[in-house]
Amino acid sequence: MVSSYNLNHLECVNNLIHNLKLLSDYINQFIKDNYKDLYMKLNKLSLGPFVLRPFGIFSIISINYNIISKYH
Repeated sequence: MVSSYNLNHLECVNNLIHNLKLLSDYINQFIKDNYKDLYMKLNKLSLGPFVLRPFGIFSIISINYNIISKYH
């Protein structure tokens, strides 16, 4: 789940991913409670046996390092 690009930050990135899992669990539950049809479709979506889904209905979370962007 973590890029090996910079091993100096591996522990920090692993901690961040662990904490993002808590946030994604909350978001998954919100979508399930308020957008049941969308949640069911995303939950059934299969991207193949090699695509993990550690964030519930989301297959990835992207973290942009040293990048400034507008809210989206």
